[in-house]
Amino acid sequence: MIVMKFGGTSVGTAANIQSVAAIIADRLEQNPIVVVSAIAGITDALIEIYNQDAVSVRTERVKALAEHHRAIVAKLEISGESIEPLLSALALLAKKK
Repeated sequence: MIVMKFGGTSVGTAANIQSVAAIIADRLEQNPIVVVSAIAGITDALIEIYNQDAVSVRTERVKALAEHHRAIVAKLEISGESIEPLLSALALLAKKK
């Protein structure tokens, strides 16, 4: 068994995600446990969004984050179905504080 953790810039672009996938694939015989954290800049962006008082600003920033994630998924040429419920939930949270 091997534990592998990726986050930040290592998963910040479609190309980097493909590299991570190759690294994991090379170690399948070790039964990897894979932990993936936020892509580069997202944790700070979420904190900044939360700290905004204006709902309109939070909503626009969440839309930008969602589009960033959708762009990465599109470049990977995979279905974005699985992220849409999460992005919708984030959009709802942006309207509350």
